[in-house]
Amino acid sequence: MKKKLKDKTKEHKVQRNNLLLLALLSVIVFLAIELFSRIYELYKYYPPIDIPTHIFGGIALATLLFYIIFTTSIKNKIKFTLLLTFIGACIWEVFESLEELIVSNFFEIPEYLHDVFFWDGFADIIITSLGGIIAILLINHIKNKTDDIKIL
Repeated sequence: MKKKLKDKTKEHKVQRNNLLLLALLSVIVFLAIELFSRIYELYKYYPPIDIPTHIFGGIALATLLFYIIFTTSIKNKIKFTLLLTFIGACIWEVFESLEELIVSNFFEIPEYLHDVFFWDGFADIIITSLGGIIAILLINHIKNKTDDIKIL
């Protein structure tokens, strides 16, 4: 009985480590894309770059949230992760709008970085949430292929 409990704890640790690795990898990919986009001013020269950055941002956010939620006793981890990803995207857009209002009083912000919250912010929230759905599908795919992550 004691050995079974020890094996189960060890298995849970391996699953948690794999989720952490996936979460960290998704954050690194997101940050690399965001950094590259800003360094080379892709938002100015290719404005649609905003779409993949928000998708990868949603993937990074959802995988990190799922990693945290994985260790809790929350029953429906997937729905809760998606809900928190949506809320996180909303909060991000509100802060982005507030930052733009405050910073524009002190510094010149290039026109291509201005957001019109209702349209651009709403689209960003939807796209980030889509990234969250992609993250859950990715986690589920890995689980089905390797039977390594037990999420249900």
